[in-house]
Amino acid sequence: MKRTISYIAFSFFSSLLFGQSLLQNINTTPDSDANSRPNRWVSLNENHVIFAAILSGNNSTYYPYITNTDNYQTQLLDSFTVVSNLISFNGKVFFGGCDISLENPCLELYCTDGTIGEVALF
Repeated sequence: MKRTISYIAFSFFSSLLFGQSLLQNINTTPDSDANSRPNRWVSLNENHVIFAAILSGNNSTYYPYITNTDNYQTQLLDSFTVVSNLISFNGKVFFGGCDISLENPCLELYCTDGTIGEVALF
């Protein structure tokens, strides 16, 4: 009985350790130290997760991404940078961000419903 429990526990934890796979390489910079460092995960709805990640290079500029949890397709939402936590409320995600194309780019409150290219000032 003790061996059976040990085997089940080992099988369970092994599946957690080795059941991972790279869904998409967001940061494709050739630098071996470059990393997308995804963080600030929040659920938009039952099929989509929004998070912040580094687009390219080895810097600290984060952009909003969305992942479809059905097919694991990940896309950049827009060119606004994310500088705060993401908050999900009533089918939308809110975050503090910057539009680097503006003269005074930071800090504004942005909102998205997950539509690519349609992040808007709130």
